[in-house]
Amino acid sequence: MRLTAIAMIRNEADILPDFLGHCAALFDEVLVVDHASTDGTTEILAAAAVRMPLVVRRYAQRPYVQSQLVTALAQEAFARGADWVFPLDADEFPMVAGRDDLLARLPADAAAVLWRWRNLWPLGDHGFAAFDAARDYESLPPDIGTTVKIAIARQVPVLLPGFAIGQGSHNVAGLRDRAGMPAEVGRLAHIPIRSRERFVMKATAGMKAVAETPALPAGSATQWRRAANRPERFDGTDGLARLRRSALAYPAAMDPAAIAEPVVFKPADRLQGLPAALPDAAAVLAREAALAWQPVPGEPWRIALRDDALVLVPR
Repeated sequence: MRLTAIAMIRNEADILPDFLGHCAALFDEVLVVDHASTDGTTEILAAAAVRMPLVVRRYAQRPYVQSQLVTALAQEAFARGADWVFPLDADEFPMVAGRDDLLARLPADAAAVLWRWRNLWPLGDHGFAAFDAARDYESLPPDIGTTVKIAIARQVPVLLPGFAIGQGSHNVAGLRDRAGMPAEVGRLAHIPIRSRERFVMKATAGMKAVAETPALPAGSATQWRRAANRPERFDGTDGLARLRRSALAYPAAMDPAAIAEPVVFKPADRLQGLPAALPDAAAVLAREAALAWQPVPGEPWRIALRDDALVLVPR
């Protein structure tokens, strides 16, 4: 059985060695789209592509069209022979004992399965340029969170030839009507906040993209908006406590103080010897300021593959 992971990535250089190592241990192939990263992600992906089955697509236009880009990657993955496609973010890790365990969780006749987030808050130092995902964490009890991510089988393009993976990869539009409610088969270790500087930087860049993206679902990027508009909320001891609450309860608003518990997590593997990320947020923001975004056509648009790039073109 051929398993493929797909991901849209922007400025995740700190966690990429762990994410790519984990994926290399579990999946036959990984397809990613690099959304004009400026923190060293692009260089890391290029180096990793010669060491593992990794295909990198570029996207250099401003609008945040995650749903369309991830759907395009899924279509390509099925065309390349995938039996199952797993949309992941670079901060998400299937919590399985290995590839055999992952395979055992996939029902033979299912069109899709669900993975529930287990949000992790890293204990200890919170650096900007490098993050070691094998460490001690805090987390809420595993059954508290309700956010799920979907993985889909090759039945999906048969049942829904024009299938669309939803924003955030939480669902596929219309799939429940055709195939019923997918079964929940495991947890995803989700590490949404690794450092104050990286979280604020990501939120600020994300909000610029969201501002140029029409017709996003209501409530999109709420956490980004709060962080970008008031970054001082995350300064000092009180700010660190607020980051912890945000990470553990993400995307909900709740106080996890009384119920957080220790968790140890280690990725299946880590790619060594990759290029280093840029050292600090100032260096990344300097690259951001120099970015030359490609022009965007008037709506309506669609995604097209041109050479190794995914681009918005007129529909």
